[in-house]
Amino acid sequence: MIYELERLNNEMRADPAGFAQRCDANLDQRLKKCAAEVAEHLSVTPTVLLSGPSASGKTTAAGMLEKVLD
Repeated sequence: MIYELERLNNEMRADPAGFAQRCDANLDQRLKKCAAEVAEHLSVTPTVLLSGPSASGKTTAAGMLEKVLD
């Protein structure tokens, strides 16, 4: 997905609360899709690895994914 910085800035300025809600909904949808894939392959691959640079949200993402999987 390609993001256009100017478009994002305009959306945030025009409707900050709506922008945040759309971002949260998008993240929720992506987490549910990821959780479905993890659950589908759980018997073959029981471990999920998350990678990324320091402070990129790995721990937060793991916690959110755990909640979706429960």
